[in-house]
Amino acid sequence: VKNIPVIDHLEQAVQKSDPVVEPSRGQLKLANDEILKHKTGEGEAEVDMHIWQLVSDYNSMSNQEMLDTQLAYFERCLESAIMHKFHKVIFIHGVGSGKLKQEIQNILDQYEGLKYRPAPMAEYGVGATRVDIPENY
Repeated sequence: VKNIPVIDHLEQAVQKSDPVVEPSRGQLKLANDEILKHKTGEGEAEVDMHIWQLVSDYNSMSNQEMLDTQLAYFERCLESAIMHKFHKVIFIHGVGSGKLKQEIQNILDQYEGLKYRPAPMAEYGVGATRVDIPENY
């Protein structure tokens, strides 16, 4: 196995048209276009996190498996939004027990500089969170 310096590996990935590897807050991440499926306007998106929107058959999933699936999708969309320079994303998590909302907020708290608040109640009720991503993030 050859020991290729990271920068050379990144350049080779780009040259081969492989998924681009981008540095993001000190970590290497594969290019991720997930947020583009949810785009509602220039730099804006709305992501429905309800489990039936994410998997076709969730009946055999445990509550923990559903939560893990939703959180993984949330993180993938958030990272994608950051990479694509989106400035606003609405995550619709519903009300339920409040566990998904709390876990989403715990993840958001780890991103220094991101701001979040309840999405407009008139449009989303109490089951959505608005995430604002600073321009130079």
